Amino acid sequence: MSSESGSAVRKANNGRTTAYPQAEQRARREVQEYAARVAELSAATERNRLARDIHDSLGHHLTAISVQLEIASEFAALDPHAAGRAMTEARQSVKPALGDVRQSVRALREEAARPALSTALAGWAREDGAGPRVSVAVTGEEDGYGTAALTALHRAAQEGLTNALRHAHASQVSVDLRLADDGARLTVADDGRGFTPAETTTGFGLTGMRERVHLVAGSVDIDSAPGRGTRLTVFVPRGGAER
Repeated sequence: MSSESGSAVRKANNGRTTAYPQAEQRARREVQEYAARVAELSAATERNRLARDIHDSLGHHLTAISVQLEIASEFAALDPHAAGRAMTEARQSVKPALGDVRQSVRALREEAARPALSTALAGWAREDGAGPRVSVAVTGEEDGYGTAALTALHRAAQEGLTNALRHAHASQVSVDLRLADDGARLTVADDGRGFTPAETTTGFGLTGMRERVHLVAGSVDIDSAPGRGTRLTVFVPRGGAER
């Protein structure tokens, strides 16, 4: 082989040897950029989840405490006994609020326990005392429903009850959950003042509730009109995995 052709080969080889590191560097940058995008999306998803958790859990309990304190203030002079009951219920609402805070901390440490809906919802029932009457009915078994689905149902029930207590000025609220073979149907109904859904700007609570339910392939329906109360219906299919 002539010296000239050998030089050409060396040049060609040199070109290839310098191209490979450049390709590797470019591929490495693309992988790093992709990983950064994935991390950013994961962080945004986690922030949204935490925002929903804080609003749904603490918001529910703080609303209940606020309502009871308002009742206690109004009845302090007129009916001290009713005011005392309201204060007692407000104090009792502090304990589950603290429990939800601890559960959120456990969730951040990946120690979240599967929610027991029958127990959680039953604790909301209130048949006497000051404030709206709240009835709770749960039928069926939770087997076959994943943690995401049960959490979505739990938070949807909390949001419905919270809105009934905070905005509807209802005297009666019913929470009904039916766990069937095909799916779970949750209904939260009140006899409050109602509203026109199409004319109402959706708040963060309802937005977060819809996001949770849609993530488990469920559906949300709100039926309401001024003067005839509100009915929230949520359906979550059994065995549906979180998207």
